[in-house]
Amino acid sequence: MRSVPVIQQPTVLYPVVWSAPKFPPGHKLLSDANFRTLEKAGGLKLNAESRKALENTAGGWISHDRMLQSPRPRQFQQRLKEMEGALERLIISLDLNRGDAPILDHHLYNWLINNDFFIVDAQAASLIHNSQQLINLLRHVQKSLPTDKGRRRPMDDDRFVIYLAEPFEKSGGRASAYASAHTESGYGDTPFRKFVHQFYELLPLKSRRTESGLDETIIRALEYRRRHSQKG
Repeated sequence: MRSVPVIQQPTVLYPVVWSAPKFPPGHKLLSDANFRTLEKAGGLKLNAESRKALENTAGGWISHDRMLQSPRPRQFQQRLKEMEGALERLIISLDLNRGDAPILDHHLYNWLINNDFFIVDAQAASLIHNSQQLINLLRHVQKSLPTDKGRRRPMDDDRFVIYLAEPFEKSGGRASAYASAHTESGYGDTPFRKFVHQFYELLPLKSRRTESGLDETIIRALEYRRRHSQKG
């Protein structure tokens, strides 16, 4: 393959951070029982190399799904605004001599100065200055966030179907899929279709396609693969 289709994700802020689940040493995403189920669905025998490729594809697909669930620019903006609000409250709290300060603050300010606690006022002034600079920086950061209209992020999983096609064919199968008016599902019940649907069912994904949506993805991915395969 020269390439696989990759859709840009402008609302994803990289690098993505998530809490990785804790697995025991040697844990595999796909068990031997899972591989036997896949072999039965596709009508083939998977060797060690193909199993490793499928394990890698499972990991990649799961990581991709986690990326789709990552915080959006709007959430980043809300968090930055929280920080900005905290600094604004700090400035008000520290500025004892501001015009609209209560009598208590003015009284405290004068008492500090008259008792030679100038350092308190100086330190407060420094914090106020630094806080205002940070507020300006946070506002600049907010303007730098990518535009987010709130639309659902594209799933961009055609490439994982292509990754499945490689070990499937290396194991003796033929990766094919097509629409059909003669089946209840509306799609040809090919071994590869069964294989992909079974593989997809094994993955703990939060963003999931419908059955027909997955079928359309399979057809589209295989068409891309056919058009972009290197000619012998």
